[in-house]
Amino acid sequence: MHGQWVNFCYHYGVGGSFFLFSLWMLFKGGALNWKHASDRFVTLGLVAGILSFALIHAVWIWKATS
Repeated sequence: MHGQWVNFCYHYGVGGSFFLFSLWMLFKGGALNWKHASDRFVTLGLVAGILSFALIHAVWIWKATS
């Protein structure tokens, strides 16, 4: 049953790396600027979204395998 956790770690490890790299590129390229309130809102919304989805996904796996 640990296969689900391996998939989870792969999904959020590799996918999270691409996500963070994309955010870094957006900030470095000037498409996002932390000084603008709207850009902060979007960035925090994206980060909160992926973290909440990962939490829900982890709880779902935990409940399904217990």
